[in-house]
Amino acid sequence: MEWSRDGGELADVVRRQTQACLSVYREDPSRITQDANNELRIREGGYRDRQLIELLQNAVDAGGRRIEVRLADDTLYVANDGKPFDARGIEALMASDLSTKTDAHVDHIGRFGIGFKSVLAISPGPRVYSRSVSFTFDAGTARRRIEGAGFNSPSYPTMRVAEVVDPRVDKRGDKHLQDLMTWAATIVCLPLVSGAGDDLEVKIREMPGQFLLFSPRVDWARLYITGARQEVDRMLTRVAMSPWQVRLSENGERDDWLVLSTRHRPSARARAAAGRLADRETVPVSWALPLERLGGLGAFWTYFPTEALTTLSGLVNAPWQVSDDRLNLLETRFNHELLTEVLPKLLTDNLDKIHSPENPTRVLDLLPARGRESRSWADEVVNEPMVSAARSSACLPDLNGRLSLDPPTGSGS
Repeated sequence: MEWSRDGGELADVVRRQTQACLSVYREDPSRITQDANNELRIREGGYRDRQLIELLQNAVDAGGRRIEVRLADDTLYVANDGKPFDARGIEALMASDLSTKTDAHVDHIGRFGIGFKSVLAISPGPRVYSRSVSFTFDAGTARRRIEGAGFNSPSYPTMRVAEVVDPRVDKRGDKHLQDLMTWAATIVCLPLVSGAGDDLEVKIREMPGQFLLFSPRVDWARLYITGARQEVDRMLTRVAMSPWQVRLSENGERDDWLVLSTRHRPSARARAAAGRLADRETVPVSWALPLERLGGLGAFWTYFPTEALTTLSGLVNAPWQVSDDRLNLLETRFNHELLTEVLPKLLTDNLDKIHSPENPTRVLDLLPARGRESRSWADEVVNEPMVSAARSSACLPDLNGRLSLDPPTGSGS
């Protein structure tokens, strides 16, 4: 698919969304300030430091196999080779709290369509280049368009008004855009405010490559810093060695993981408590275990890390209900159900995959610690159900290295 010069019918969608926004303001001028405040809430609230993660989430959800994050001096590029923008994507991006990710049979990371607006904290003029249509946002342009329609407000939103652009014109003089357009389907380009690049540099360096464990459609991701900064080039790959074993590599260094997955049908009470989070018939739950280094602290993930740790080994990934900053698990019925019902069964259903005759105590190494060692409320909740499930299953190695219900007995010699 070639890059569209004028965006065709999708360009009309961008223009209609802008006109629809202005029509709403004619009916209720207070919506101008409301929309501006909504953007302020997103960029200064819980999403204020999540730009890189939110952009990666959108790239993963596009359904492609390749992602690149490129920080070049004062500009950030995030590209993917998934599906180009369609009308619903445009409408979600230009609206407020509207998402296209509602397919009950597709697991998208994002759900509410608001995370992208967090980029306004680091860029006054986000640009979206997609093979289907390209358009840009700009705070000054949005203000002039709204004022030109006869409105005055103490503050103005940026992402309710967009301008269609020709990507072939914009790539002139931008070698990075030229390079990415040779393979990408969509590129988000963010000219950065002063100082934003320093923070992004740290995040690119420290982003855990394990996010690929829970992004099974992505085979290749590059995290790249170039220009005046010290160059960083992280080449991440994901290879499925079997339905449950995954090999991650970073610049050639391999790391093998056991990824145990299931789908859970939330109870009616859990669905009611979770609201839109559980608006799918089933939700995915995964538990990733490093094959070479079981034991030690694990963590709860929502496709990317949270701050909730666990004495259970590995990474436990699910669409948890989380705090506004998406860093901590909320103590809710939905989360309790995943912790007490799904994880223990995930253990007992996969003991044969976890067990290793060469390392017969492996199962014991991954269990959570007992006593007063909990690292979060979720860790405390999951402790007893996991240990109870192990206690009632064949998880103790006998003298031959096979798993047994009963503890091994010696010969007395």
